[in-house]
Amino acid sequence: MISQTVLKRSVKNIAHYIKKEPAFLFTEILLTWHCPQRCLQCNIPEQAVGTRGMAFDKFKHIIDSLDSHGTQGLVFSGGDPLLHPKIHTLLDYAGSKNFSHLHMLSTLHGAEKKVLPFIDSLIRNKVSISVSFDGLGSVADKIRGAKDVSKIVMENMQRLDSANKAAGNPIKTGVNIVISQLNMQQVPEILEQIEQLGWMANIDLYRFSSVNHNNDDSMAIKDLQSLQALIESIKKSPAVITPNWLLNGYVDYLQDKTKKHCPYLSQPALGSKFFIYPNGDVKVCISEAIGNIFSQSPLEMIRSEKWQNKIEEFKDCSGCWNSCYTPSSNLSAYLNKADLKKVWRVLKH
Repeated sequence: MISQTVLKRSVKNIAHYIKKEPAFLFTEILLTWHCPQRCLQCNIPEQAVGTRGMAFDKFKHIIDSLDSHGTQGLVFSGGDPLLHPKIHTLLDYAGSKNFSHLHMLSTLHGAEKKVLPFIDSLIRNKVSISVSFDGLGSVADKIRGAKDVSKIVMENMQRLDSANKAAGNPIKTGVNIVISQLNMQQVPEILEQIEQLGWMANIDLYRFSSVNHNNDDSMAIKDLQSLQALIESIKKSPAVITPNWLLNGYVDYLQDKTKKHCPYLSQPALGSKFFIYPNGDVKVCISEAIGNIFSQSPLEMIRSEKWQNKIEEFKDCSGCWNSCYTPSSNLSAYLNKADLKKVWRVLKH
């Protein structure tokens, strides 16, 4: 049954849809810069020096502001929220607000004594999770810049799976797999392990982005023929929920052949995704912040001159092919029957 709170938010969402403006429908909050890994492609931990996790009063302000605005779902990321010293308090507060969906992005790379309470918080507050898992053995260690990554993470995924099943499966569980030149040969085996676990898998592609990324030539995909063959294999996996239309565009994207797809322009209410940083800055996929949530409401930001200027930047942008910036991508899976089945599988999970 849909709660009264969700219905009230939906009324506000419809108003934004009619006005063709962002609804802050699904918003990502970066809780900390700290991370247990040092991935080749990521520069986020470099920004952690001298910082701590987001303070509870700041987090509360953000949650209350988004709750009032009509936000339906929240994504928690970092760095890795696993390392936030008050993560349990933060999740308990967010869980008390009856958002329609709460989601966690984590490496799940940590000692059992730290991970088990984290798992309890996720299940208690019904926070679904996507775990970064895109390598095995030494390949995982190289990509992720840490030791025994795949072993530790898989063990923690199994702990989470057992706890989730014992609680009646209140949360959705999945992994994010980023294909690169380093791990291409391992992806089929990775998917086999995810299938055995019974989790879902989202497939993304390594490409250089100026936002929180390092350009690493060893990860850049050079063998497009092998990539195409891999994608055809991936599409057959029952674990994969990434829409076929997105998978089908990866090779073309690397050759600059894809048609521009920008939900910020085509679906501003449904497709505009915002990232809130620990200092309150609110950003999108490109360039500087559009405002700061500690001094402005979401409505003030999307009615501002900065946002109008951002729209012009979107128009000038050549486009990307990146599912993490497009929360409407899975909703777009109705484009064919195969994708529709994937969405139905996600809803039933």
